Amino acid sequence: ESARVFRDRLISIEDRKWFDGQCVERLTEKFEMKWKAKDFNGSLFGDYASGEKRYAPITDMEALPKALDEFLVEYNSSESNQMHLVFFQDAIMHMSRIARVLRQPRGNALLIGMGGSGRQSLTRFAAFLNDYQSKSIELKRGYGEVEWKEDLKSIMYTAGAEGDGIVFIFSDTQVVKESFLENINNILNSGEVPNLFEPEDLDKIINKIKPKLANEGMPVTRGN
Repeated sequence: ESARVFRDRLISIEDRKWFDGQCVERLTEKFEMKWKAKDFNGSLFGDYASGEKRYAPITDMEALPKALDEFLVEYNSSESNQMHLVFFQDAIMHMSRIARVLRQPRGNALLIGMGGSGRQSLTRFAAFLNDYQSKSIELKRGYGEVEWKEDLKSIMYTAGAEGDGIVFIFSDTQVVKESFLENINNILNSGEVPNLFEPEDLDKIINKIKPKLANEGMPVTRGN
């Protein structure tokens, strides 16, 4: 867990080695466990290795690529854009990190890498493992502020009013206007985009979630 929270944010090999050394020292000092970095560096947790959807250590690493291949076949049978992935160790580790982030409330991640390295493919596959939809904008001639806000409305409505899990994939090549980044920043900070919905849109959302509020015993108010 410490590796996911801290180590994944480190960008240099030297910093990661320093983190590993700190873990070894703490394990020895606090828990009297004489572990080496290699004893825990490859540890993997996830909720996709069994049908129980329980976040737990993955112990059978040899069987994992085959299990993921079966999930990939299922993905390709249900999606129009098929993917052909090879699940080598680094790909599995990155996919597991992404899946862990996505399973958290409002989970988000900044993925840095060369173009074609598989960032979007692994994200779509991790979303599929979590039973989430994945969506990205489609740039075409004339795409601007109006089209962008319509896409955001659709995503926010799916996640909020419909209550369906959805992953929004946004790449640096899709930043047509600087205001796009401002909207993304608002979503990450507060979970909403100011003045995105018109009053009639809000009425539609309120009517949609009224039954859900009533079922949970919450007062049906605009604030809720």
